[in-house]
Amino acid sequence: SLLISLPLMAGLGALMYSQGLQSSTVEAEVKSESVASATAERIHLWIAESQAYLAQLAREAIAPEGRRGPIGTPIENATNSAFESIQMINASGAVIAATTPNADLKEVGKAPWFGQALYIPTQHPVGDGATGLVWIITEPIVGANGSSQGAIAGDLLVAKMTGLLGRPASEQEVHVANTEHVLVRSPAWGPPPNAAAGKPSCPWPIFMA
Repeated sequence: SLLISLPLMAGLGALMYSQGLQSSTVEAEVKSESVASATAERIHLWIAESQAYLAQLAREAIAPEGRRGPIGTPIENATNSAFESIQMINASGAVIAATTPNADLKEVGKAPWFGQALYIPTQHPVGDGATGLVWIITEPIVGANGSSQGAIAGDLLVAKMTGLLGRPASEQEVHVANTEHVLVRSPAWGPPPNAAAGKPSCPWPIFMA
């Protein structure tokens, strides 16, 4: 059997598990890396598209010069199935608009990295949140004068990765783990019990050689 890992943005790693291959270990590793790399690329593109959506909301939220911002209207009309919730936080750290209530996003304004999020896009590792796994990405709301008016924060739906794992050969499996080697998505799980929220309630630790 063979277990390999590949680095992936946002604190994730794509894992490829191969078992029972009749070919050599070298050939098995090449096949596994190819499938895992393709999976990592699909997830990478999905994250990039999600980040771009938040960036568009951030541009729409910029208040004109002389007016206090940000403008909450873009969040009121926001809809994107990649996210559990999207919230707008002003420069003081207060939530001023949200698509749905989210305990983890509500605390973004108090996070030690919030000052950074006011000026540059950020992506944070998948971790344990108030109600399950949380995966936060943000985009700054920066006015024409260069001053930050706040940030847009989104909690990505981890369950959405199920469709990105692809269909490897029968002797292969693809899993996704966070930086602490905790499995956050596996095709063997099927739809999680709380798939509507996209937050598996019981991630399993794995160990990578």
